[in-house]
Amino acid sequence: MISDAMMKPKILFLVNMLLMWINSGLAQNQPNILLIMADDQGYGDYGMSGNPILRTPNLDELSQNSIRFKHFYVAPVCAPTRAGLLTGRAPNEARTQRNQWLRNDKARRSDPGRNAKSRRVSHWYFWQMAPRRKLPQPAQCPGF
Repeated sequence: MISDAMMKPKILFLVNMLLMWINSGLAQNQPNILLIMADDQGYGDYGMSGNPILRTPNLDELSQNSIRFKHFYVAPVCAPTRAGLLTGRAPNEARTQRNQWLRNDKARRSDPGRNAKSRRVSHWYFWQMAPRRKLPQPAQCPGF
């Protein structure tokens, strides 16, 4: 007779294999999402957008087999665009209106033990995501 101690690993193995088989069918239906965000690039700077001079064959091929979003909004500098992407808000609502630079002695990784104002995401630092002062809302600014 087989003991309970020997049956548990076998049952767990079979349940695990069943779950992996079920999950493999689900994963094939989910789309792959690739977001390419380049700094200092215009919409017409790619071959897929009709640029006759610059050649971007890999991006052109990727574009032909993908869904392209042609209606979008970006800020004129990179930090507000990243803030809008990460927060889902317009850059002025994310309270990021320009690139803000820190001196080298203050530019360091955030330490969870300190009350740091930066978060490292990929190779960017987002000091501006935690503003040091309250910025006025657009409705309070002159001219709005």
